[in-house]
Amino acid sequence: MQNPPLPAGPDNRTREWPTAALLMALGLLIAMFPHLVRWAATGDAVWICDTDELVPYGQIISQAYREHPWKLGDPALPSGGASMYPWIQFAPSMMLTRLLDLGPVWVFGVMRFVAGLSIGLGAYLLARRPGPAVLGGILAVLALADHGLDSGLPFLNHARAVFQILAGTPDETLHEWAAPLMQYRIITPGLSFLSMAMALHGLILLREAPSPRRLAYAGIAFGYCIAAYFFFWTSIGGAIGLLLFIDRANWRWYAGVIAIGLLIGSPALLNNILTKATYGDEWLVRNEYFARNEQPLFIFPRKMMALYAITGFWIWRYHQRLAPVWLAGAVALFLSHSHLITKVFMQPRHWHIMAGLLATFLILHALADGWTWLTRDRRWATPTLIAIAIAQFAGALVIRHWATDQNRESARTESNRQKWLRFLKANPSLQFEPNAVVAGDTTATDWAVLYSGLRPLTGAVDLSPSVNNAQWLRRRTLNAWLKGLPEDQVHLSADAEYGVWFNRSFLSPDQRQQELAEFRTTWREYEADPTPDLTRMGVRYLILPASAIPPTTVQRTWQRLPTQGDLQVWQR
Repeated sequence: MQNPPLPAGPDNRTREWPTAALLMALGLLIAMFPHLVRWAATGDAVWICDTDELVPYGQIISQAYREHPWKLGDPALPSGGASMYPWIQFAPSMMLTRLLDLGPVWVFGVMRFVAGLSIGLGAYLLARRPGPAVLGGILAVLALADHGLDSGLPFLNHARAVFQILAGTPDETLHEWAAPLMQYRIITPGLSFLSMAMALHGLILLREAPSPRRLAYAGIAFGYCIAAYFFFWTSIGGAIGLLLFIDRANWRWYAGVIAIGLLIGSPALLNNILTKATYGDEWLVRNEYFARNEQPLFIFPRKMMALYAITGFWIWRYHQRLAPVWLAGAVALFLSHSHLITKVFMQPRHWHIMAGLLATFLILHALADGWTWLTRDRRWATPTLIAIAIAQFAGALVIRHWATDQNRESARTESNRQKWLRFLKANPSLQFEPNAVVAGDTTATDWAVLYSGLRPLTGAVDLSPSVNNAQWLRRRTLNAWLKGLPEDQVHLSADAEYGVWFNRSFLSPDQRQQELAEFRTTWREYEADPTPDLTRMGVRYLILPASAIPPTTVQRTWQRLPTQGDLQVWQR
C-alpha cells in the first residue's frame, strides 16, 4: 500500500507550537474548571469527581503519598507491595504534590492539571493536518471540548447535554460516574490520552516519510504507551501488526517501532509479569481481568461498526495517512468483543472507549475535508469554524460547571467530604495512629483514609494483589459485622456488599452457594471471637454514625473515643 502524495500547503511548522500551546491551555481550563468553580463559590478549590476517584485511587494515593511517593503500593499492607495500576499514571503527580507539600487530597488536582495539558497536546497531534495549522487547531478544540468524544459522534451528544443542562432537565446519563466529558476522567483516559496520541502520531509521521529520527520518535512513543495503559497499547500494537502486512514496503520500519517500544516498555511489562507470578490471578479475575466466562455477553455495536465501515472507505480512498488511527480503532473495537472467541473477559468497555475516541477524530477529519471542499476560497470559512469552536468550548464549560456540584456522584462525594471535615473541626483533639486500619461506614472511613492517613479494611483492598478471594471475603464480612448489620440483611445485600468491583456474574450457582456458606461460617466465627482477624488485618479504629449500634464485643472490649457530632469512633 503506497501513501498518496500529501496535499500542497504552506509550511506550518513555525505555527505548530503556538497552536499546541494554546490547545494545552484550553485543555487545562476545561480540566481545572470545576476546581475554579468550587474555589469561587466556597474558597476551597478541592474537587473530587466521584467515588471512582476517591476509591480506589484516593486510598492508594493516600498511603503512597505519605510512605513512598516515588512508587505505588498496596494499601492492604503497612508499606510497599504491588499495585494493579501503571506507575507513570500516578507517581509523577504524587511526587510533584509531595514536593509542593499540598497534601494527598490535592494529588487529584495535580493529576487533572497534567491531564488537561496532555489532552490539549494529544488532541492536536491527532487533529493536525497538512497545510496551515489553524484547521488542525480548530479540529482539536472541537475534540477536546466535546462531551461525546468517546461516543464516535461529535457534536450530537454535546449539544444535547448543553441544552438539557440549560433547560434544567439533565438526563440520567449525565449523572453516571465521570460522565460529563469522559476524556478528562482520572486516571484514564485523562492521564493516558497523550500516550495514545503520540504513538499514533509517530506512526503517521513514519508512514509519511520514514527516517531514523521518526522511527525513534514512533518507537519511544509506543513504549510510553505500553507503560501507560494496557488497552491503548494492545490496540496500537495490533494496528502495527496489521501495517506489517498491509504496507510491506515499510515493514522494517514497523518492526523497528515494535522493537523500540518493547524495549522502552519492558520495565512496566516485566513488573506486571512479576506481580502476577508473585500473587497469582485471583485479584485480577475479581476485577474483570483474565476472567473466564463460558457464556460471554454479546452486545452488537451497530453504531460503532457502521462508523468504522464508513470511515474505513474514506480512509483507504482519500486519506491513507490516517490509516494507523483507523486500524487502532478497529482493533480496539474487535478486542472489545474478543471474549466471544477467547472466553476471557478483560473489561471490554475500555477498548470500546478507545474505539469511540478515535472514531470521533476520524469523523472530524472527514467533516473537515467536506468543509474545505465546500468553502474553498470563501473568506467566511475560517471565521465560521472559529465561531463553532468557541461555541463548542463554551458548551464544555457549561457542562463542567454543572458537573462540579450538580452531578449526583460529585454532589454525594462532596457532601460526605464536608461531613468529615466538619467532624474533624468539631473534634480538634482527635488523633489517629498513622497507617492504622479503619473499618466501618465507608462514607466516613473513605475520607479518614485520605485526610487522616489511615488504611482501609475494604475499598481499594478489593484491587490489592496481596489479598486473595478468601481474604477479600473475610475483610468484607468483618466490616459488615463491625457495622452491626443484621446477618439476614447482609445476606440479602450480598451483591451490593461484595460486588462493588467484582462482577459476580462469573460465578456459577455452585460457586455462589459455596460463597454464601463461607460467609455464614465466617460470620459465626466473628460472633464467637473476631480477635484473630482483627489482629491479622491490623484493625485499629471503627467509625460509625452516631445512631449505629456496634456489636456487643466492640462495646465491651473497645474504647469509645470522646467525640462530638454525628459520628462515633471506637479504638481497639
